[in-house]
Amino acid sequence: MTIFNSIVLYLVIWWLSLFIFLPLGISKQKNIKLGNDPGAPENPMLKKKIIYTSIFSLIIWLIIYTIISIS
Repeated sequence: MTIFNSIVLYLVIWWLSLFIFLPLGISKQKNIKLGNDPGAPENPMLKKKIIYTSIFSLIIWLIIYTIISIS
């Protein structure tokens, strides 16, 4: 596997796993102000979710890379 293929594989895994982590821990706003979307999360915790996504993607990428390298 080339470096380019490895990077593309990691980015695809990262992007797909981001959609897994985005809805976790979401709570609606209790006090909805005028002009705010009532479905918007109160605290989206994006930094935490990006870190979790990166770690999860790295683990999955390592597993796939190992399987491909052995073959």
